[in-house]
Amino acid sequence: MRRSLPLLFSLILGGCSGGEDTDQLILDDPVELPPPDISGLDMPGAFETGFLTIADIDLRTAWQGHVDALNLRKPGCPDIFAGNPNVEDIDINSNNDGSSWLDFCEQGDGTTFGGFEYWEINVNRDGDPDSGAGRTTEASRLLFGDGVVGRGDEILFEFDGEATDGLTVTEASGDYYAWSYSSSMAGTVTGSIPFDGSGTPGGYRVGLTRRAAGGADQGLEANGNVYFFEHRIQDRFDSIAINMELIGPDAAGPDDCTLEPQGYISLRDENAFWYDLIFSPRYEGDPDDPDYPNEPYSECDGCGTLYIRGLEQDEEIGEICVDLSFLWEGPLDPPDVQEFAFTLRDPGEDR
Repeated sequence: MRRSLPLLFSLILGGCSGGEDTDQLILDDPVELPPPDISGLDMPGAFETGFLTIADIDLRTAWQGHVDALNLRKPGCPDIFAGNPNVEDIDINSNNDGSSWLDFCEQGDGTTFGGFEYWEINVNRDGDPDSGAGRTTEASRLLFGDGVVGRGDEILFEFDGEATDGLTVTEASGDYYAWSYSSSMAGTVTGSIPFDGSGTPGGYRVGLTRRAAGGADQGLEANGNVYFFEHRIQDRFDSIAINMELIGPDAAGPDDCTLEPQGYISLRDENAFWYDLIFSPRYEGDPDDPDYPNEPYSECDGCGTLYIRGLEQDEEIGEICVDLSFLWEGPLDPPDVQEFAFTLRDPGEDR
C-alpha cells in the first residue's frame, strides 16, 4: 500500500522519538554565517594567480605524464594494443585508430600498471609557408582512460577521464604567423611524474574548456572549474571556477576592451566559501537589466566587483582590480607541433 508523505514522516519521526506522537518536524531557525575574514589577503594577487593557473591547465601536463610513465614499461607489463582494448563497458568516442594499454601487472622493481589508457594523435600540414596563402598545420590529441601507474605507495601517474586538445598554426609570407590552441579536460590528473616541480603539486580534478589564440585572433576563452588536491592559492583557496573571454591587444578593435575580461572568475576557500569576481557581462543582453548586479561596474578599467557566496544573501565586498597583461607575455604560448609526437619506446625493448 502506498502511504502519503505526511504519514510516512509521522511514522519515521515517531519511531525515532521512542514512540511519541508527533506529526511535525521542528527545526531551529537558520544561523546566518558571518562573512569570512579576508583582511591581510592580497585578493587582486589571488585572482591574478587564478588566471595564471587556468592558463597552465590543459592536456599537455597529463599527456607528457602519460608518455613518461608508459616509458617505464617492460615487455609484457603493460600489454599494448592497436586501437582500443575491446573490453566491455569501455566506450571510446573516437574513430578507434589510436593505441592503448590495458593491464594489472607488476614489474620486478615494483612498478605497477593498473587499468587502461587509450590515446590518439593526428597531424596534418598543407601549403607553402613562403606563399601568400601560407601553410597550415593542424594537430590534435585524445587521451581517454582510467589508469594508475605506481611504485610501492607512490602514485607515479594517474589519469581518469577524457581530454582532447588541438593546435592550428598558419605561417605565410611577410612574416605572417597566427595560432589557435584549445583544450578540453574532464577528469582527474595526479602523480609525482606529471607534477614534479609543477605549480600545482598533487594534481587536480578538472572540468575545463580553454581556447587561446595569437595573431589577428589573439584572445582567451575559458569555462569550467578545477579543484586542487594539495595546492592552495595564498594558502587558502583550493578551487577555481571561471566563465570568461578576454580579447588580446593584437586583435582588439577601437571599441574592444583589453583591460578586463567579460564574465567572472571565482575562488573557493577551504571552508567552502566562494569569492566571485564579476566583470562585465559574459553574454550580450539588455545593459539596463536590473537582474545583473554588476552593471554599474562594467566600465573597461580592469576592475570587477567581489561578492562572497554562501551567506543568506550574497555579500558585496567591493571593487577588485587586476592586471592581466602578463597573459600575453608567455603563459598562453601554444605547444610546439613536435610535442604531439608520442615518444613510446619499442614494447619489446629490454632493459
